[in-house]
Amino acid sequence: MKAAKYTILINTAEAPIGTLNSHNANLSFNPTTVLCDLSYKNTPLGNTDFHFDDWDYSHEYAFGEKIKIENREQYYKLVITIKKMILESQKTNAVLNYSNIDFTRCFFDITYRFTPMRNMENLQRFGKTEMRPVIYSMYHIDTALSLNFSDITQYFYECYSMSDVIFAILHFLASRQYKFNICAHCGRYFATTSYKQKYCFRKSPMQQYAHLNCEQAIRNITQEINRGYKRIYNNLHQNHAEENNTISNFLKKYDAARNDFNIHPNIENIEKCFTVLDKKQWY
Repeated sequence: MKAAKYTILINTAEAPIGTLNSHNANLSFNPTTVLCDLSYKNTPLGNTDFHFDDWDYSHEYAFGEKIKIENREQYYKLVITIKKMILESQKTNAVLNYSNIDFTRCFFDITYRFTPMRNMENLQRFGKTEMRPVIYSMYHIDTALSLNFSDITQYFYECYSMSDVIFAILHFLASRQYKFNICAHCGRYFATTSYKQKYCFRKSPMQQYAHLNCEQAIRNITQEINRGYKRIYNNLHQNHAEENNTISNFLKKYDAARNDFNIHPNIENIEKCFTVLDKKQWY
């Protein structure tokens, strides 16, 4: 088999990190978001954007740098297929279907090689000292479904095209039983193993919090909202107690805005809270 054009290493952790290597690039990426961000433009397309021309898909931008696509038509169609898998997973609250993914692999003639790196203590315990690359064409899907991925700590892939690259990441997510959700803050899709996770690991879309990921941004924003509420309420209570309508109007507007924020802490509802907490309105 010819030499791999790309290699991928993904570490299995609470916040997994992937590295894409080629002869001219060494890029880090987040495997829980990169498939949701696949785009032929230097801006996010979103998972519902399926209709773009084949000939426009000459480069991929989701990995942080422009990567040239060779077989554009195949890649374009594979991207659409993956986006539909993401939408279906989120819609049905289901993990990625391994059988469907393997069928897709055959349809698009994906040829990557996968080397699972297992926990070294387990390897020593069972007398296993080496791992051999897995070539999926060598065995039936039933064999793949029977594999135990629970003790794999690293996923290493040798890929021969960008189609192989994004499919390898899909394989990682499926084997770790990821499903897809929508981030409560930025509103974009991400992969997760539990719906208790409400936020993705992307940076916040709010400019003043863009140095923080979505979850940390919401924590900071919540603290700022709480402090703003206390400042205004205490001031009104101490200095404007006789103006009962002012206090009641403030509480009414704040409660409505805060309730929307608690349900859906997106940019619109955050800005509603900060508008209510503008002290110029109250004193």
